[in-house]
Amino acid sequence: MIILYLDIETTYEWRDYNDMPQHGKDSFKRKFQNDAAVKKMMEGGITGITLDAALEKHYYEVAALYAEFSRVVCIGIGAVMLNKEDNTPYIFARCLSGSELEIFSQFNTILEKIKPDMLCAHNGKRFDFGFLSRRMMIHGFQIPEIMRSTGIKPWDLRLIDTVELWKFTDNSYYVSLVTLAFVFGVESPKQDIEGHQVPLAFFRGEIERIKTYCIGDVICLIHVHRAMTYEPRIEVIKIV
Repeated sequence: MIILYLDIETTYEWRDYNDMPQHGKDSFKRKFQNDAAVKKMMEGGITGITLDAALEKHYYEVAALYAEFSRVVCIGIGAVMLNKEDNTPYIFARCLSGSELEIFSQFNTILEKIKPDMLCAHNGKRFDFGFLSRRMMIHGFQIPEIMRSTGIKPWDLRLIDTVELWKFTDNSYYVSLVTLAFVFGVESPKQDIEGHQVPLAFFRGEIERIKTYCIGDVICLIHVHRAMTYEPRIEVIKIV
């Protein structure tokens, strides 16, 4: 079975909240004006703050998590490959970056070439898979067959989520990739930056730094998933 592992990094689409078109601001307001964090700012967290100011602050804190107001910075992908010379396994990883059009074109090309049986991501069913699908749809890309969920029975989905594997029967349970790395003896991928720091790094032009971080998450994910499925650890890693 071929499993393609992935991780995405995202940022809010407009560097300055005030650069967002007015109908975008109206949509953002409609979605978040009753959010608990916004209400807390309005009710005493920050003295005298207006709703518009509270929404602007909230934009920088949460917009990167919502496909309607953000974009994909890069997609890290990885897979376990076999060395042609001696048939020994190794981890192959790379990061797709550029404009979203370029990223999605590269991603589709790789899916067509590798033809994976499954996709795997940490918290992928609540974030990565849906976010990618929404952004691809916005840009007119067909959702890859392997990522389609509409009309598919849950047991026929070709999507693996390591959070879901760790939940067992507790549907409310959540675990971070860092915690799973700890319990399975895998090096933490959070050596430089973390997800919430990606937008600022992106607008500072630190793309290579983000890509390195993203690839680290992918490699960690592969080690963790293999540990969870009782597969031996692979030490040889090739990064493109």
